[in-house]
Amino acid sequence: MLQFAGALHTLYAADAGPEREGQGLVEYALILAFIALLVIVGLVFFGGQLQVIYSRIANSMPTN
Repeated sequence: MLQFAGALHTLYAADAGPEREGQGLVEYALILAFIALLVIVGLVFFGGQLQVIYSRIANSMPTN
């Protein structure tokens, strides 16, 4: 099994040109965009509830 993994690594390492590096960069960008989209959708759905929670926290803090 270890020899198979080594052979695969050698195969991919030999093909690691600039286009492979660019592919990795695009994959990371897509993952970040997907996470950002999830955060935005979450804020849209839970924004009202979060506003109430933050307001309660802010009102419970003493002012000097």
